[in-house]
Amino acid sequence: HHVVIVYESATKIRAYQDGKEIYNAVVTDYSGSLNGMAHVLIGAHNLSSLFPFKGSIDEVGIWGKSMTAAEALSLYRRSANRIRYQIRSCANSDCSGEAFKGPTNNLKSTFSELYNNTTPIGMAGDVQKGAPSLTFSSFSGSGLSVSSNRYFQYRAFLESDDIQNLCTYGTAKPCSPELKDVLIGPAHYNTTVPTIASTTAVSFYNINTFTETLGSGGCGGTAKYNLSVNGTNWFYWTGTAWGAANGTYAQANTSAQINSNAAAFGAAVGRTNLYVKAFLNSNGQQACELDALTIGGNATH
Repeated sequence: HHVVIVYESATKIRAYQDGKEIYNAVVTDYSGSLNGMAHVLIGAHNLSSLFPFKGSIDEVGIWGKSMTAAEALSLYRRSANRIRYQIRSCANSDCSGEAFKGPTNNLKSTFSELYNNTTPIGMAGDVQKGAPSLTFSSFSGSGLSVSSNRYFQYRAFLESDDIQNLCTYGTAKPCSPELKDVLIGPAHYNTTVPTIASTTAVSFYNINTFTETLGSGGCGGTAKYNLSVNGTNWFYWTGTAWGAANGTYAQANTSAQINSNAAAFGAAVGRTNLYVKAFLNSNGQQACELDALTIGGNATH
């Protein structure tokens, strides 16, 4: 059982068992101070009590305030209601073939808020405040291995020992675990290097400058570019000249490279219309955001 005793005032005591009030009475004033050595008694009035407490106590907490009935219930639910988790990393969206696992890398173990500790394995560190947060690398010592895959799945086990009807789910019912949201991190982004190309031509004769403006999220990889005069055939700076590109990120240039060699583009490819293709390369954990391109030059001779 879970027991809370509230010493509400010098003569007022309330007792809660498993979140429910079972005692509320005015008693003799036992306020005062301890002088010298004294025993702390739990479940007995004095050393000669005929009916002392006999049993095991897992944990004792002392608060410097009088708990309300709602706080006593909430404290009870912290142990009576539990949520455990298992995870798996999957190569396919249906996660076929991969088994769920816990901290010991198998089905026999589960993650829980008990591991919300600065030293999860052994739980010899400090309990962390706030919602439970688990970093998988902290469990490498227990054998946990989470493969790098595109898909990730978790499942939650909601358990309750509560038998009191102190929660309302339409009607009064025993309290159950409540899970509002789960945040899985870090965020991951497309690493296939998507491209975006201009569809409206800009007349040009010479290109003097080429500058990119990245979004607030920056670019986790590096944005690169190709230039074209017809929107079909694309070109890049090979290091010595402008040559035909094969459409891959490897045959594309940074904005700095194009800026340094843009003046030679018109003479090498043609002075007609200008199209730009951007290769948005993400490192997987940071987006590649492009807000604008600023191109300076002459539209006519």
